[in-house]
Formats: sequence, structure tokens, C-alpha cells
Amino acid sequence: MPQTQRPQDKLEDWKTWLSNDLRDHMCRLLASREIQRSWTDILEATDWSPYDNGTFNEWVNNNYLDSLAVDIRAITDRSEDTRSLIRLLDDLEKNRGLLPQLGIDATDLGSHNRQLAAIRAKVGDYVNRRVAHHSTRPRRHTLTVGEVHQAADSLFNIYHHWHQNVCNVISVPPTVTDLPLDQWECLFTRAWVTPDQATHIAERRRTEYQKRFGTWPLYPLRPCD
Repeated sequence: MPQTQRPQDKLEDWKTWLSNDLRDHMCRLLASREIQRSWTDILEATDWSPYDNGTFNEWVNNNYLDSLAVDIRAITDRSEDTRSLIRLLDDLEKNRGLLPQLGIDATDLGSHNRQLAAIRAKVGDYVNRRVAHHSTRPRRHTLTVGEVHQAADSLFNIYHHWHQNVCNVISVPPTVTDLPLDQWECLFTRAWVTPDQATHIAERRRTEYQKRFGTWPLYPLRPCD
């Protein structure tokens, strides 16, 4: 390949990396955060106390946080066989000399790379030791829900910056409520099943439990209100 073609070829590779390889991951990350915010608002707006059924809330929250943390680890993975955001910025840094002639502003490259490295160290350690497997080794870092949210929001902001910068576009982030029909929050304005149907489903699970373990759960069921 002639040396004169290399800068433009490199630019096209970065554009593909941002617009194709990373886009679905980043959109899913943004959607997860948007849905969780509305879910929290719904719980605050309803008169249903989360203490009435902590099992369901715990299940929702655990699945959401574990999924979000795994996505964050993937986006900040430095393995050679992955097309992650952190590897993209590593490649931009490696080819920093090409950026001016390609019209790419490298002002934030160093600070963004450091942010991604810090997120990778903290969230990646949690996923490796507490989600992907249960390590007997203590975690090197403590991790709060707020820090997971901040990491996810920072990742998308960094991606959005470089998507616009490298691809020379004005990018409008996607939303899960782009159209009125997409307002999933409206699902919670009506009951999905009747109290009798809910009780029947719960009884079915209870019967399956008895057949599998040869015993009843400790607490008796009561009809749904």
C-alpha cells in the first residue's frame, strides 16, 4: 500500500470502528440508562411500596446492574481481538501524528484515554471478581451504583465526542422514546393480568417447586389484592 494512502485508509478504519463496530454497544448502553431512569421514576410515582415485593425489585436491579457492568467492561476491553472504545483511543494515540492532517482534534485524547483506563480498572475488576465468576480474592476497588452509572454516562459521552470528531458528523444520540408509540412507560398505566391470573401463575410456580424439591416453600401463599 502506498504511504500516501495510509492516512485516509486509517481514517476510514476509524469511521467503521465508530459507526459500525461500536454503535450497537453504545446505543444499548444509552438505552439501558434511559430505561432505568424511567423505571425509577415509575416506582417513585406509584403508590406500590417496593417493600411489598423486594424479590422482584432486587431481581430487576441486579440484572440491570450486572448487564450494565459487563457492557462497560466490554467497551473498555484492551484484548487484541476486540473492537472496543479504549482500543480505538489507543490507536488514535498511536497515530497521533496523522490526526492534524485528517482534521481530527486531539485536544481531549489524553484525558479521555485516562478516564477509560480508570473505568476499566474499577468496573472491570468488579465484573471479573463478582459477575463473571465469584473470586475468593478481595476486590481491589469498592464500587457503588452511582459509580457504575457515572462510568456508563462517561463512556457514551466520550464515544459521542469521537464519533462526531472522527466521522465529521453531527450525531443525534438515539432514544427509546423517539415516537409516541415507543413510550414503553405507558405499559405501566394498565394491569397486565387480573389478581386471579396472578395468583394462578404463582400457584403454578409453587407446584413446580414442590415437585422439584419435594417440599413446600416456608410461607403460605395469599391471593393477590
